[in-house]
Amino acid sequence: MTLGGRFAVFVAVYGVLLGLATLVGRRGESTVSDRDVVLLTGIATAIFALVSTILIFWTLGNGIEAELLVLAAGFGMAISAGIQSAVVSFAGICLGRRYR
Repeated sequence: MTLGGRFAVFVAVYGVLLGLATLVGRRGESTVSDRDVVLLTGIATAIFALVSTILIFWTLGNGIEAELLVLAAGFGMAISAGIQSAVVSFAGICLGRRYR
């Protein structure tokens, strides 16, 4: 059940991100470059992932040793999530440019 739920969330999140990036790619000329959109998507995702991970584990209230470990793991996970979303948004923008 958990695996199915994770897959559904994965498809929903990355599907929406790809769809929105495709719409951005299909737009006409804009004042914001595609590179800036991709970078801001990755940075926003990384910040959101890090903050949400810290808040979840802070709420659970583990010891200080666990907090440092969670912070290190959360930082790595946040960077990974930011890169993944930046790649998906880049692919969506390229797809939108292709079928403009």
